Amino acid sequence: DTLHIGGLNVVNQGFAEVTALPGLTFDLAKFDGILGLAFSSISVDGVVPPFYNIINQQLINSPIFGVWLSNNPRGESGGELTLGGIDPDRFTGSIQYVPLTNKTYWQINIADISVGGVSQGYCKGGCPGIVDTGTSLIAGPMNTVQELNRKLGAINIIKGEAIFPSCNLSKLPNVAFTLNGQTYSLSPKQYVLQQTSNGKSECISGFLGIEIPDQLGPLWILGDVFISAYYTVFDFANSRVGFA
Repeated sequence: DTLHIGGLNVVNQGFAEVTALPGLTFDLAKFDGILGLAFSSISVDGVVPPFYNIINQQLINSPIFGVWLSNNPRGESGGELTLGGIDPDRFTGSIQYVPLTNKTYWQINIADISVGGVSQGYCKGGCPGIVDTGTSLIAGPMNTVQELNRKLGAINIIKGEAIFPSCNLSKLPNVAFTLNGQTYSLSPKQYVLQQTSNGKSECISGFLGIEIPDQLGPLWILGDVFISAYYTVFDFANSRVGFA
């Protein structure tokens, strides 16, 4: 079929039809499907991913794409995907790049994770990390994230989630990730998700514990909580991810 996106017409794009879905994800979500932008090595049934077709059909000048995610749930725009370039109006400073360690997902190495400026020792020798817009929170190994949430003062509840007993963020520390020698810090305002319903506020930790197979190691996923704090560039040609 032909995929129309951002003014581009991508011809002969393979689509997958989903006929059954477990759980409530798609029932409750405000989206209708998934546009996979990772590498062909993990493509189901060998379907050519959209970005490969965009490049091969010479629809863009440069094989990169930039992602800006709004951290304002009431904002006019939820985010922006720039195909073939970046939007300099969406960030300040320079873009710092991190090389890929695996061309499956956009996988990089996390050198360290610190709380309040103090290394937690979670990534001795480095942790594999995936930069993924399709993951809402920052996800990591179940036991490690449960420990992290306890240190932050959150109460672990079900399925790796944690909630803060109070929405007073003034005493919470920053949490930082070290990537290729650069430190990327998240403030409490950035890693705590505040939801209000019927006049009552609830504050949820942006760190989610997940069960990870042993062969994958202490894998972390830098999802939307991280990407909404830093403009993110996916550089296909140079096998790297950039942050600003």
